[in-house]
Amino acid sequence: MTLADDGNYREPRFFTSWKHAYLVEDHILSKMLKDITGQDKIPFGNAAIYTAETSIASEMCEELWTLRRYLFVPR
Repeated sequence: MTLADDGNYREPRFFTSWKHAYLVEDHILSKMLKDITGQDKIPFGNAAIYTAETSIASEMCEELWTLRRYLFVPR
């Protein structure tokens, strides 16, 4: 969601930020990964996984420090 681009780190050279808060799309896997996993697509985006016992989500690098954060609230 947020990339470091302050002079020392220039992530936008190689990556683009995900612009869709709380949206998950299907990502089609390559044939090699499909053969290994038996899946042809995976969910990709900004989401959290909820189970009966716990909730799982992650933030990466710049997202930990930015003021514009998308926090997940447990259900």
